[in-house]
Amino acid sequence: MTRMAVLMYTMSTEIHLAKDPCSYAYYLARECGWETSYVYFNTYQLHDDEFEKYCRLVHLGDEFDFRKEIAIGQKWLKENAMSLDVLMLFNYGTSTYRTANYAKKINPNLKIWCKLDMSEGGFSHFYDGTISRKIKSMVERIKGHNIDLYTVENKQFFDVLKNHIAFKSRIEYLPNCVSFLNVKRDEIDKGQTKEKICLTVGRIGDKNKNNELFLNAIRMLPDDILAEWKFYFVGPYTESFCAYVEKCCLEREMLRKTVVLRGGIYEREKLYEIYQKSRFFILTSFSEGFNVSVIEAMYFGCYPILTHYGRSVMDVTDNGRLGTILKGYTAEELENVMSHLLNRVDVNTHEEIKAYARKNYSYEHWSKVLAGYIDKLLV
Repeated sequence: MTRMAVLMYTMSTEIHLAKDPCSYAYYLARECGWETSYVYFNTYQLHDDEFEKYCRLVHLGDEFDFRKEIAIGQKWLKENAMSLDVLMLFNYGTSTYRTANYAKKINPNLKIWCKLDMSEGGFSHFYDGTISRKIKSMVERIKGHNIDLYTVENKQFFDVLKNHIAFKSRIEYLPNCVSFLNVKRDEIDKGQTKEKICLTVGRIGDKNKNNELFLNAIRMLPDDILAEWKFYFVGPYTESFCAYVEKCCLEREMLRKTVVLRGGIYEREKLYEIYQKSRFFILTSFSEGFNVSVIEAMYFGCYPILTHYGRSVMDVTDNGRLGTILKGYTAEELENVMSHLLNRVDVNTHEEIKAYARKNYSYEHWSKVLAGYIDKLLV
């Protein structure tokens, strides 16, 4: 039995149990029979019966100082590294490299997997086509020499980095997927039919999320569309965005019945039920690494309308085949797209989108692929 620990230097909450580091630990145990642990910091101990049936939760305390977290993590490794086959670390950088080096000193046979969680900024850190960057990348390879396996979530990043000096011969493609921890998928699937709802999910009002673009496009829609459709903003919202919604409603009273601020929905089953009944998913971000809310929405057949927030937008839409990628960041363009599409996308398109997402972003499938990557290292 392969024994793996995920060591995270972050304040983890119950929400993190359905995110990618925890999800891979959970599904590797559930689908592949591994013995896994999630090692974390928080002000309190996490508890989830379903998660803990497969993956052990190890609480390292409530330390907020990052340097002290590193020291506590090393102490835990000193006591436990010899009993592990695999250690998973998150993101690249000095703390990751130092932790890997420390763990290998204790257990030279330990295999280190680094999940890059790479954004466009992270990609440019390693690759911008310049000679100076190549030299810096050689230094990165030396610093990270104890990393046995890197994985990256974006196909275009992988196609470049697989031949990059910092990663060559030790990087694989591994996407983020859709978690069904504590969710009755079959019950949702046979639930509501599609309603006339356009949806966005995230930190509403966050500058990078650019939610004003969506709202401004809604303001421009003709009366007949506003009379039929609802536009949901799901997620915790800022006071300033709430005030802006009120201002828009005062200027056009029809918006008051059609624009819905739902707030944060933290029970995934309830969130997935909203995806299930929504027809369109709108994401207007300036920049994203790999946005999971898009594939969650597509998993339930939502047609995506997206800004070009990063190269992962091409992955999730099958290079633009399944969805619409905006050329720019204007409300006029988004309004035109919505006016054209809202009453034209049919049930067959929703079903094709659902099938694509379920085929390509399943933790059940990709946990087995990951197990194969690591099995090769353990031979």
